[in-house]
Order: sequence, then C-alpha cells, then structure tokens
Amino acid sequence: MKKLFLILLAFALPAVAYISFGIYTNWKTDQEIERMYQNSVAEHRKLYQDAVEYEKLKQKSIEKETKLLKQDTYGGKIPEETLELFVQALKQKDPELASKYYLPWKQEEAKKEMEDWIENYPDGLKKFLDAYDLGEVTVYSDGSLTDYVVVDITAPNETTPYELKMQLNKINQIWKISEF
Repeated sequence: MKKLFLILLAFALPAVAYISFGIYTNWKTDQEIERMYQNSVAEHRKLYQDAVEYEKLKQKSIEKETKLLKQDTYGGKIPEETLELFVQALKQKDPELASKYYLPWKQEEAKKEMEDWIENYPDGLKKFLDAYDLGEVTVYSDGSLTDYVVVDITAPNETTPYELKMQLNKINQIWKISEF
C-alpha cells in the first residue's frame, strides 16, 4: 500500500504542480491585463481631461479675442482707408497710433517695431512712405476669402513691393493689418 501511495504521489505531485503553475500563470496574466487596462483607462482619462482643459482655454481665448475686437475702433471700412490712416500715423512718427491699425493682439509688438523703424531706420521709413505716395498700391483678394486681402505697395522703378496682409474685424466691420 505504501508503494501504491508513493506511485500515486509521484504522479499526483507533478500534476498538482502543473495545475498550480497553470493557475498561477493565469492569475499573473490576469493581473498584467488588469494593470494594462487600468493604465489605459488612466491615459484616456488624462487625454479627456486635457481635451476638456484645451476646450476651456480655447473658449477663453475666443472670448478674449472677441472682447478685444469689440473694443477696437481704429481702422477703415475698406483696406485702402486703413492703409491711409496707418501711413498718416507713420508720417506723424506716431508708433502708438500706427500700431492701433494692427489686429489688437499684435499691437504691442507692432508698436515696438514701429518705434524701432522710426528711431533706427528713418531712411527705410522714408522709402516706404515715398513708395506709398509716389508708387502703386494694389489690393489682392483670391475671392474666396472676403475678409482677408494682401496689399502691395510698389515704388516707381522697383519690382519688389512692400506687402501688408489685412483682415476684416467682422464685429466692427473695420480692416486691420495682420502682417507687414
């Protein structure tokens, strides 16, 4: 009987070990799958929170932009009128006023550039003003964007124009410089 018991034990022990190892392996695999699932959920939750935060920031930015556009009254009803007002401000060497004809969020940088141009590059300013006074002003629009134009100012006997990009402030229906 002892021999039979030892034979059964010899077969049963490996079988129990094999089954136990299988159960352990399945448990470990389940644990790894659960960990991966939890990490995936956490990543998706973070992406969702980031998307929500982005949308909030985007909405705040739109609200701020809209407020600035509502308060903005500098500019003309047509691009050429805004350009004329801008040039007059430059002729008066008034960078503060000249910068007001830019989009509101670009005015601070434009003011610095105009100050630099007036103080450090008077010859360049004179060339631009002469090009405007004596040259040709052409306004381009591709037709599909009715609120965006490009203005070229070409001095006599020159082929390379000064280029301004202008955009319509749709709230107040005035044209603003977006790039120069």
